[in-house]
Amino acid sequence: ALTMWGIAGEFSEILRWSQTVVDLADGDPAMGAGFGFGSPLAAALAWRGAARWWLGRPRWRQDHHDAVAMARNSDPTTLACVVAWTYGLEIQFGVLRADDAAVRVSEEAVQAAGSSTWVALGLAECTLGAALLSRDAAADRDRGLELMVQFGEVVRERAPFMVPVAELFVARERAGRGDRDAAIAVMRQAVD
Repeated sequence: ALTMWGIAGEFSEILRWSQTVVDLADGDPAMGAGFGFGSPLAAALAWRGAARWWLGRPRWRQDHHDAVAMARNSDPTTLACVVAWTYGLEIQFGVLRADDAAVRVSEEAVQAAGSSTWVALGLAECTLGAALLSRDAAADRDRGLELMVQFGEVVRERAPFMVPVAELFVARERAGRGDRDAAIAVMRQAVD
């Protein structure tokens, strides 16, 4: 539900419901686990942090720090999702720069997800790809483009609603490399 509210831009609802999860968990990272997440509390903290920065509220950085620390002690899916909802969203929306720490955490999520599900691995690779595409070094951007193209191929059959996300990242990068006409066509198609 938190992800769907994020897509809909309902950050007040995210703040309200993530706080409810935090309160119900009462500090127990595994409370409510068993539906695909090893730590619902880590997920709630990640989303509460996202809602806080979106709404201009304090303490979002602490939420994100706590969420990532908790996710590291959980399962690969939790880590991949939490990193996507913290560093991934922050970088995509310009809240944080894709610095070395962000790339390291994203790499860690990819490594952890490597032996996990396609969802965890795909989300981790998308997050790392987005971070690398936001950096200045050509080698980082090349690797980021490769990861984003790969992510687009994976989700084409399994999660087609994510295809436009991958295509927009790829198109933006290609436009930056001078292929503006092709990028505009892809962006129009993705938005439609």
